[in-house]
Amino acid sequence: MTCQAAMGAIGGNRHFSVPEPNTPISFDRDNSHMLKAEQNTVRILLMEEEALVRAALQALVASWPGFQIIAEASTKDEAAQQLRRSEPHVIVLSLGGTEDGDLKMVREMAAMSGGAKLLALVGECNQDFRLQIVRYGARGVVLRSKPASELQKAIERIHQTDEIWLDRAALASLITQGKPAILLDVNRRGELFSRLTDREREIVMLVTQGLKNKDVGNRLFISETTVRHHLTTIFNKLNISSRFELIAYVHALAGTSNGSLESPSADPRQ
Repeated sequence: MTCQAAMGAIGGNRHFSVPEPNTPISFDRDNSHMLKAEQNTVRILLMEEEALVRAALQALVASWPGFQIIAEASTKDEAAQQLRRSEPHVIVLSLGGTEDGDLKMVREMAAMSGGAKLLALVGECNQDFRLQIVRYGARGVVLRSKPASELQKAIERIHQTDEIWLDRAALASLITQGKPAILLDVNRRGELFSRLTDREREIVMLVTQGLKNKDVGNRLFISETTVRHHLTTIFNKLNISSRFELIAYVHALAGTSNGSLESPSADPRQ
């Protein structure tokens, strides 16, 4: 049977045409929805030493619409390679070693994370250790004893916002650590914060988002040294002595209506 006969047998006298080279191609509406859904998916890099635990977490995350583990790692070196290849939004770092070793890992992972936000998954531990994890660069801490929904909310929140995710007890401890400035009444905290210049407020906002001095400088087009000088002035005005206390101060102030935490909208190069 010839090709012409075969075509006739299949489709009768149908005519087939090839579109012109510049003819626009329309996509199926379902494909566009799929593309949009993929763009909105939270991309996660999971770092966990034990293969069985990784598999369990992979299955758990796969059951959440809008979340996907796009890479896994069992060591810091593997994580570094996966970060370069996969560009995740969030790194879920499962900790389970010694406190010193875990804090070192948090610091190293935070340093290499780039634009990804770091979330630590930990077993039972004291509040001071959880606060140290945040101090070393994590954007949040979730206890393994919490429901799975807690981990899902934490991933979503740190991806979508600039908040730090901590359990209530740790957050309360963060806010009420024994610094006089943090324990001041609401009006006094707002009064001190209002003394900051627009530039100093910009720096406060970026620091509480987890940016290092160099990153703050790059964002505001100023030198790292200038950022340090600004922070010294900020600490003196607020009667605090560290970035960690600054985060606690801002959390305490954000829980009230006193004092604006909004950074100015002026051109940062001014």
